[in-house]
Amino acid sequence: MVLVGRLKIPYQDLFILSNSEIDMLVYGHEIDIKERMELDRAFTGISVSPYAKKGFNLSKEMPFSWEEKEEIEFSTQEDYKNARETLDLIKKLKNVKS
Repeated sequence: MVLVGRLKIPYQDLFILSNSEIDMLVYGHEIDIKERMELDRAFTGISVSPYAKKGFNLSKEMPFSWEEKEEIEFSTQEDYKNARETLDLIKKLKNVKS
């Protein structure tokens, strides 16, 4: 109901939209919300900067979930072995005629 409530799309127009169009509208709405939250944090940082210690950075102290870096997991030899076995099994199954 985000589309009807916040984006003001008439209810009857929802049935005209395709799934990909609805996905794009929701994604755009999420981007708008993230930008507003980042602006709010920037204005908060500016307003508290006279009272904060030198070098204080609000975005480092209060990162949003979409800004946190994900740890990269590297593949092991066991992962490669399992992937190779799966690919070999798929090739065998494609060669078998039903």
